[in-house]
Amino acid sequence: MLDVIESRLFVSEAESSDNQFGKVPDDSTLAMTSGHFQVAGEVMATSIVQGGPAPDFLTDWVYQYLSSGINGITFDETKIKNQSVRQLIDKLKSVDTDQAFQDLFMSENVLDELSTIGYRGVPHRESLKNRNTIIRYDFVIDLRFYLPEYYM
Repeated sequence: MLDVIESRLFVSEAESSDNQFGKVPDDSTLAMTSGHFQVAGEVMATSIVQGGPAPDFLTDWVYQYLSSGINGITFDETKIKNQSVRQLIDKLKSVDTDQAFQDLFMSENVLDELSTIGYRGVPHRESLKNRNTIIRYDFVIDLRFYLPEYYM
């Protein structure tokens, strides 16, 4: 069953940072909206709970996301292909006060960039404590958009 999940919902055999191969979820709106990923997750969890095999085909960052959520993802900025995302992350890292962070978010070019990657927060409510989560989110969005190129 895990082989079917792997072949239908995961793509791009890839080399991860520790030279291990892994796959990432297919960028399929149909699979997402049909609930296929949810069922796949339930099958994987059931297999593990019942002493069966664990999925051994996931890349490191996918496993980190599934097991710990967005805050569990470690990221390597050097792998970001999109220069504007890389520059955005540099800007987010450069501020050192909540006010400066909010001012950065309120600037038109940063807000436009954030909206293109799906940011829907309230800029004047953001604080430095949210910075790492937002940076991780930018990283994951960049990975998802560039999956075929990222891993080749």
